[in-house]
Amino acid sequence: MKILIKSCFDNIAFMLVNELLDQEVEVYGLDNIQDDEKFERYALVARNADFHFSEDDYNEIDFKSIYDFSSNDVLCDYFSEKINKTSILIDDRIDMNKKYIVKFLASLLAYSQLPSSIHINGEEQHGIHLIKYD
Repeated sequence: MKILIKSCFDNIAFMLVNELLDQEVEVYGLDNIQDDEKFERYALVARNADFHFSEDDYNEIDFKSIYDFSSNDVLCDYFSEKINKTSILIDDRIDMNKKYIVKFLASLLAYSQLPSSIHINGEEQHGIHLIKYD
């Protein structure tokens, strides 16, 4: 299974890269390595055989799913073979448990249908709260 993650070295996106690699998913990352922090994150995953990186778009690869973290309006947009687009929105809270948000994002791979948007927060100690969906 091939998954594309756009802006893969941003904070939550990079956590998702690691989560999917731990699940032995083949991950293709797309980002601009413009600062030291992104380069350090690249160095952490570059040796993994299941991780592929480019600063340009992958035009000739069919991906099972795409996570696009490049928008400033949503946490990410999720696309799959069967799902046109689901926007994942998140509350602006400081004390979010990012680990559970990443687990939730990784779980989207199992669904064949999703609403057009899902609004979540990461406050719960052992998971996330689904606030609303459209």
